[in-house]
Amino acid sequence: MVGKSRVLVIGGQFSGNFSARELKKRFHVTVVDAKEFFEYTPGVLRAYVKPAHLDALTFNLQPVLERRMGVKFIWGEVKSLDGKEKTATIKPIFFDRLDTVSFDYCLICSGCNFGPFHSHGE
Repeated sequence: MVGKSRVLVIGGQFSGNFSARELKKRFHVTVVDAKEFFEYTPGVLRAYVKPAHLDALTFNLQPVLERRMGVKFIWGEVKSLDGKEKTATIKPIFFDRLDTVSFDYCLICSGCNFGPFHSHGE
């Protein structure tokens, strides 16, 4: 029997989490994000007036992705992608080394950048 293909998802927010949840049924999924937490950004203003509400807007990614969803989570920054070799070079947040992760498919779900005064966003 042929093993499952590997999917690398870059970004662990809305689109990355949704994609990982749907793809885990047919693929081995690894999610990489430079943040260790999910944040529902539109609700953050409410947390300024009601700080206890912040717990309803955020959660740590690792326990949710690995324990509840059954996918691998890497807290790190993707430094490069090699489409021919199907590898990503990742710098884990707390280490100076670079790791290489192989994949069969890669989804870039890193969101957008709203910097109206800069050509490349913020």
